[in-house]
Order: sequence, then C-alpha cells, then structure tokens
Amino acid sequence: MLITPAAKLYHFHSPAGREGLMDTGFKQTYNRCRIFDEHGEVNAKNLTCFIWAMVGYVLGMMGKRRYGLAIGNVKGIICFLKDKIFLRQRT
Repeated sequence: MLITPAAKLYHFHSPAGREGLMDTGFKQTYNRCRIFDEHGEVNAKNLTCFIWAMVGYVLGMMGKRRYGLAIGNVKGIICFLKDKIFLRQRT
C-alpha cells in the first residue's frame, strides 16, 4: 500500500439508516423507567435519586442543544407514567 498525502476521504452519513432523535430519546427514557420499576427497589430514597438523575439527563441533553432527544425523553417519561397509572386501574 502506498502513502498518498494528497488523498481525500469523504464520509457521508445516511439519514435513512437512523431513527429520529425524538424516537431514540423516547425509547431510552421509557426503558430506563421500566427497568427501574421492575428491578429497582422503589422507596423514597431511590425514587428521589432516579427522578434527580432523569431531570439531570434531560437538562444535559438540552444543554448540548439536542432538543429532539430531550423532548423524546420527556415524552417517554409521560408515556410510562400514563401506562403505569392505566395498568394499575385495570388490575
């Protein structure tokens, strides 16, 4: 293989292969909530720490100007809470 300093490399990202930031944020947060609910010890201390971590995560995404991800995170939390309340009413 020869070394050619004048060679150029172009890397183009395909938008078709990735889902939107809102969908990604939604799935990340919804799954975090499910894992905490199913496998975490839900008491006042752990719930406070979990909520604090989620608030920090959403604010961190907003601070990085990844607003789509932050909005998806908030939607994931709201959807999880709706599902949780709806499932409790059914049982």
